[in-house]
Amino acid sequence: MTWRHLAWCLGLAAMASGSVHAQSAPAAVTSESTITLDGGAFHHETFVLPRVTGDWFATAGDAHASIELLTAAGGHPVELDLQWDGPQAGHVITGGSNSDMGGRATCYLKMTGAAPYNLSAQPHDTDAITITVAAIDALTIKASIAGTVTGDRAKVAITGTIAIHRNAAPAPVLTGGSADCDRVVHDKLVGAQNRSPSECEVRFDALVRQAEHTAFTGVIAALAEEHWVVRTETAVAPTQGVGRHTQERLYSPDTYDLSLALDPKSDAAQAYAKRWNELSDRAGQEAQATGKMDGPAFAAFTKLNAEQAGATNISVSVHVNALSYEFVSFVAAHTVLQVPGAAYALASSQVQSASGGGPESAVPLKTFIYLGKWAPATFEKSSSGSERARTKSTADPAAPVLSVQAFVIAIECNAALRDAVLQHMDFAPLRSLLPR
Repeated sequence: MTWRHLAWCLGLAAMASGSVHAQSAPAAVTSESTITLDGGAFHHETFVLPRVTGDWFATAGDAHASIELLTAAGGHPVELDLQWDGPQAGHVITGGSNSDMGGRATCYLKMTGAAPYNLSAQPHDTDAITITVAAIDALTIKASIAGTVTGDRAKVAITGTIAIHRNAAPAPVLTGGSADCDRVVHDKLVGAQNRSPSECEVRFDALVRQAEHTAFTGVIAALAEEHWVVRTETAVAPTQGVGRHTQERLYSPDTYDLSLALDPKSDAAQAYAKRWNELSDRAGQEAQATGKMDGPAFAAFTKLNAEQAGATNISVSVHVNALSYEFVSFVAAHTVLQVPGAAYALASSQVQSASGGGPESAVPLKTFIYLGKWAPATFEKSSSGSERARTKSTADPAAPVLSVQAFVIAIECNAALRDAVLQHMDFAPLRSLLPR
C-alpha cells in the first residue's frame, strides 16, 4: 500500500466516523488497461487491470492524473500506481523524479501474491518509464506505458495500455473568488491531507503574503544598519497546498514568520558573549562548590540568558483570520499598548512558548497587536498565579471566504527592540486588506 493509498483509506475511515464532511458517491470508473511484464521470472506475461482508483483532470492548459490500476479480485494481486503532471503528451518517470510523497511523477509496481508474484519494483538508476497520453478529458484517459523498473530480484520491462473511463465527471470543488480567476480546484494532491489551491486562492494568498513582506521591509532595512541580519523569513511564493474544505470557511494563509538576529560579530553581541562566558564559569564553580544550582551566580546566569534572548533575537509572526486568540502568562503581568491603526496591543511577561511547556521555557516578553475589529480582551487568573488572555474578533460572519478580517501580530523581543520594530513597520499594506 502506497502513501497515497493509505491517505485515501484514512479519508474513508474519517468519513465513516463523521469526522469530515460527507461527500456524494464517486462516479463509477471502469478500466480496460493491461500491462505486459518481461524480465526476471516473467516472460511476456500479460495482466488485465480492470479496477481503478484515484482521480484526474484536464483543462485547456493543464492536466494531471493520479491513479492506481489493479487486477480483479481472486487473481494474482497486481497494483500499478501512476501519476503524471502537465498537458503534454509525453511524460518520463525516472528514479530521480519518481515520488510518492508530494511529487508529481509516480510509478510503483507491486505484487503481493506467492512467488514469483511478490514483486515490488520502481524506476532505479538507468530505468525510465514513458507514459504517452493519446487522450485525456474529464471522463476518459487513453495512454500507453513503456519502460523498465527494477525490483529486488531483477530489472523488468513494462509495456501496456491505459484505458479508463467514468460515466460522469465528479462535481467540481468551487472556492471563493471573482469572475477574473478560476474558482475550480484542479487537485494534484489526490489522497493527501491537503488539496491543491484554486487559482483564486493562489492569487489571494500571494496578495496577503506580499502585504506581510512589504509591512516589514522597512524594519529589515533599518535594523540592518544596526548589525541585525535576517535569519529566516517566509518567502513570497505561490502556495502549493491548502487544507481540504478550506473553501467552506474564512481563508487563513500559513503564518508569516520573520526571525532576525544580532550579528555575532557586532560589538553588542560580543559583549553579551563575554558576559555569558564569565557568568557560566562562575555558575559552574558555584554549583561544584555547593552541589546546588540555586545560588546567586546561577541566578545571575539565568537572568542574563533571558536578557540576552530578548536583546539579540527578534521573532515576528503574523496570523491572518485567527478570529479568536489566547495566550498564557505565568506571572499575570500584562500591559495594554496603544498602536496607531490597531484595535489594541497587549504586552505580557513570561508568556508560555507557542510549543507549550512551563515557566522554564517561557518567552520573557511578548507583544500581541490586533488589527481589525476586536472585542476587548478578557483575562482569567489561576490559583498558581498565571493569567490566560483571550481575544475574539467581531468580524462579519458573512464576509467572503477570500477576504481578510483580522490580523494578530506577535513580536518576541525586549521592549526597546519591539518599539524599534513598531517604529519602522508599515501597517498600511495590512490595513488595506481589512474591511473599510
